[in-house]
Amino acid sequence: MDTNDAIINDLLNTGKLGLFGAGFFGQDAYKSFASKYSILCFIDNSAKKQGSIIDGVPVYSLERAIDKGVETIITTLYARKSFVQIYEQLIQHGVSHLLQLIPSFFYNRQIDKTEDYHDCFAYFSLTDDGRNTTFLSYCLYHLTDHCNLNCVGCNHFSPLYRDNPSFADIEQFEKDMERLSKLFTNVLQLRLMGGEPLLNSNLTHYIDIARKVFPKNDLQIVTNGLLIPKLTKSQVKSIKKNDVIIDITVYPPTLQILDSIKSFSEESKIVCRYTGPMNMFSRPLREKPGKYFAENCTSPNCATVRNGKISKCPLIMHISKVNEYFNLDFPDNGILNLDDSLLTGSVINSFLENDTDLCRYCVRDLVPWQQCLPEKALDKRYWIS
Repeated sequence: MDTNDAIINDLLNTGKLGLFGAGFFGQDAYKSFASKYSILCFIDNSAKKQGSIIDGVPVYSLERAIDKGVETIITTLYARKSFVQIYEQLIQHGVSHLLQLIPSFFYNRQIDKTEDYHDCFAYFSLTDDGRNTTFLSYCLYHLTDHCNLNCVGCNHFSPLYRDNPSFADIEQFEKDMERLSKLFTNVLQLRLMGGEPLLNSNLTHYIDIARKVFPKNDLQIVTNGLLIPKLTKSQVKSIKKNDVIIDITVYPPTLQILDSIKSFSEESKIVCRYTGPMNMFSRPLREKPGKYFAENCTSPNCATVRNGKISKCPLIMHISKVNEYFNLDFPDNGILNLDDSLLTGSVINSFLENDTDLCRYCVRDLVPWQQCLPEKALDKRYWIS
């Protein structure tokens, strides 16, 4: 048992625990932990939730929880900005220990019906010695650029790659993961996607590399689910061994085989989470720049890594493909080179917080979901309103 595992075990058994986050994930966690650990209270920043009772447990503000004797916080909040805000909030209030419950580990333990959850946590020391921790809260990485659905309005621009299938270079992927591990203490949530990642026959190699480099993070595969029933035994084994969540976006074609997908996932004991159904899509760009509004953003806080570079979102990373395909001139700045020797995790996080020139072209123009038909030429109006 390494030092952090020993600390986690010790903290879980102190009986002075508070669960930060009284939403669905927090409630799921409490139901699993109630008989094993002594949870004094839920903690939530929502004034509407504070003062309520959930499963017989009070919901407090952080200040009230500390007054009641809570010493160690378990956070169940994994939203990209929420975790960073809570991390800083705990430091300001003098909390020394933070245990982060990792969703992909937690739900894999649930499906295996285990009673042992100690390895589902990442430990953060919030004392002076531990405050220089720098983490990337979210990162996505394309394993493929092309897709088997080719949705109109796809903000990863996958249909533009349909005639030239493109897979991530495995050596570059490993290099990028290793570089991120040197720049950041952890990448809290890493989502392997595309395109359609299950089209990549080397899927297990990417999963193994990601988990080797980041042994304690929320590792997900984002897919339309159409190929789930065709996963091989070795792919299922890798998904389970590495505590991966399969995040399935339910499009109309996915809905048609959803029962088959669920049956396969239950029989294989892989953890699947479903988003949708997606009956509407959003064209992400407008032809002329305007004033940027955060609500126009179709990919908020979606740091994207690709071929040794990092950007604020996938649109920025792939806008050069749009320009090339349609002979346009959208601004394509806003990308950092990860090999820059002067780069630090803090510099990257500050960079990702700032708007880029392309942000002024962002818009949410909802259109009914449809596919780009293979017999028809692609039209820039599929993406630009």
